[in-house]
Amino acid sequence: MKWVKYVLASAMGTVFFLTTKSGSSQETQRLPQVPGIDISRVEYVPAEKNKSPQLEQAIIRHFGEEFFNPEYPTEYFYNKVDLNDDGYPEALVYLVSKFCGSAGCPTLIFQGFPQGYGEVIYDNLSPSSGLIVTPQKTNGWKDIIGADRCPAPYDYADLCYMMTKFDGRKYSSAELISRRIITGKAVLLSANFHTINSSQSQRNYSRCTNSDNYCYRLGDRGPAIGRIISLLTDKGYPVSNNDDVFNSQLEAAIKRFQRDNNLQADGIIGLRTIELLCLPDEINSPNLSQHRYNQLGVAHRVCQTSLNSYPETLN
Repeated sequence: MKWVKYVLASAMGTVFFLTTKSGSSQETQRLPQVPGIDISRVEYVPAEKNKSPQLEQAIIRHFGEEFFNPEYPTEYFYNKVDLNDDGYPEALVYLVSKFCGSAGCPTLIFQGFPQGYGEVIYDNLSPSSGLIVTPQKTNGWKDIIGADRCPAPYDYADLCYMMTKFDGRKYSSAELISRRIITGKAVLLSANFHTINSSQSQRNYSRCTNSDNYCYRLGDRGPAIGRIISLLTDKGYPVSNNDDVFNSQLEAAIKRFQRDNNLQADGIIGLRTIELLCLPDEINSPNLSQHRYNQLGVAHRVCQTSLNSYPETLN
């Protein structure tokens, strides 16, 4: 099973990473200073503030339901970066759970697709959460640099910077780097924690009147609500809600969105509201290529279908 190595790692030592309450925000940490490595030109990018139901679904799928136990909550923070410039950002994730040990906590990268996230293309136990995404590419994917325990013959207690390149299928074969000026974007350094909701979480979705489609309203709960909150935030209507619950704050934000888009401001999320929430703003760009337009069209249809008809597929 995928989680076996994390069980073994946890047996090696105690957890060193201090967790916080889900959804809280910390100041951005700084990358470790290593002799011979100049990181002064690296740009720091804050972690995503809102949880991602699609990402949580991918994490649960990767590890299996047995990895998650309500008595030992698993938390994560993440950044979205398009590593291969295909228009679908990858999710770079740092997980904090009972399986963290002296070797570190899991850092994962999930490949981005129109319908969400696919396979893990980077998987590492690291004592440091930060990664640097460089502008240099290998096999069409940006090279990644992270701080890790120094390999032999160096002192294992020290940190060294290691570069990982894409081998055509995944990121592998980390190489020690030295005497270098590093440029790029530093991610996974601001711990905006979110708690993963497994499929055992309570769900309750309302149906539309005289229809089999779903029309979400006050009191509903579940991952589909979290997805709606994420879409609404991307549209400029932020909601401070990490519990996947349709509360009064979400209802007020939906009404504002509906009024601004000339819809009936009833606070109920039906077909037309979902259609506009799922519509990518980029699709109206005047310089959009036909290929990119088609990509966005597919993503729009997938988003609508999942919320209108199949919210049970969202985790």
